[in-house]
Amino acid sequence: MKRLVLLPGWEQEYKRTWRKAGAHSLRNNLGWARRLFRASRDFDVVVTSSEQLSPLFALTQKLLRRKRVPHVFIKCLWNLPEAPWWRRALKRHFFRAAASAASRIVVHSEHQVGAYAQALAPPPAKFVFVRCQVTLYDAKYEVSEGDYIFSGGDSNRDYRTLIEGVRGLSYRVVIAALFRLKGSRSRPTSRLSL
Repeated sequence: MKRLVLLPGWEQEYKRTWRKAGAHSLRNNLGWARRLFRASRDFDVVVTSSEQLSPLFALTQKLLRRKRVPHVFIKCLWNLPEAPWWRRALKRHFFRAAASAASRIVVHSEHQVGAYAQALAPPPAKFVFVRCQVTLYDAKYEVSEGDYIFSGGDSNRDYRTLIEGVRGLSYRVVIAALFRLKGSRSRPTSRLSL
């Protein structure tokens, strides 16, 4: 970790905008991608997470640099929006270009390797599967044995099907997620228990 360097000001920006809807505007992300592009020439590798600036940085390197700095995406959480076909097509093209520019893409389920490779067209070898770690950093929770069904996470989850599947059964269901279901009247929560 002594060799890890954060872009100056990034930690403060991340804390300031964490969980604020719309906090990361395109203009703001382009600015950070530009800063990262300039600073990256002094490093052996660039590691980015699922922030919106990550694919913007990848595309900037692809377009403006002949000899690219190796770029690793960790915690890759790319989802195509439920939107008109043209918007989905634009987003898919954007992610394809970013994936082609990356050196490696870390995903947290084996399913994502095949799904991303099929949707985004890079060779499956570009993807690295690493079991997902807990990302509920600020939530207080206790792990216990019991007679319940647990499911957690936000990306690529189908909680409606889970809920319908257990309807009428006597099991308690615990869902840990940061975002609420579309159409749900409940408040956003880090833990939803049914």
